[in-house]
Amino acid sequence: MSRSSAAVVVGERKKTFQRYASTAISSQQAAGHPDVLYYEDVVTEEEASSLLRDCDKRLANKRYQGSHFDAVIVDYKETEMPFRNWSPESLAVIRRLFAFAFDKAGLPTNTPHLAPHVIDLKPKTGVIYPHVDSLKHGGEIVASLSLVSTRTMRLTEPPKDFQVGTKLDLASDKRDKTEVEYVLRPRTFYILTKSARYDMAHEIFKGDERRVSIVFRDQPKDFMPDWAKEFMSNNNSNAPSSGMTNAAS
Repeated sequence: MSRSSAAVVVGERKKTFQRYASTAISSQQAAGHPDVLYYEDVVTEEEASSLLRDCDKRLANKRYQGSHFDAVIVDYKETEMPFRNWSPESLAVIRRLFAFAFDKAGLPTNTPHLAPHVIDLKPKTGVIYPHVDSLKHGGEIVASLSLVSTRTMRLTEPPKDFQVGTKLDLASDKRDKTEVEYVLRPRTFYILTKSARYDMAHEIFKGDERRVSIVFRDQPKDFMPDWAKEFMSNNNSNAPSSGMTNAAS
């Protein structure tokens, strides 16, 4: 597992962004937005294959959908995968990634969380348009593991009057604005925290190949179902390790 400098600052406000970033980026952080944590090779190839097999079992009977209800995603499949849907090998990785994401974001490793959310983007046309994730369906972080193929993620400073949880029309937005791009290769893992979570829109570009991602979110603070309470209780005295040392050779 390694941190990687995969971000490229683009747009007309480079100097403004670099002054902002230089006060927060440590020597271990990738160049880019200070509240985006980006890691390569967080799982082994064998672990990635196991995760993908489990995802494909759940996705096999689903068709690609033309558009999401909020118009954010086009040509995609998606499913939630509670712990019971993962093989023992994959479940160990899922637990480790939840704990790792929370630890790196400064949250307790046993923080209550939502079920992992799997998104499959169709080759050529599958895309996630600029948006800020709904505050009703997630907490302080949005983390994602990339599988199968390489795509690009862009973070863009939204207009002041943007609406959370909806597609943002940034193509016609002529403002000078901060934009940062990250190359999401297979087995990379990013964590959107703080201002990157709440104050930057993110999008995933189209690509020639299918892309599968597993999304990790903590619970909204005002919502905690019984299964999450049970998980937190069971792991409170023996939380899964947040170390990624054994995740990659």
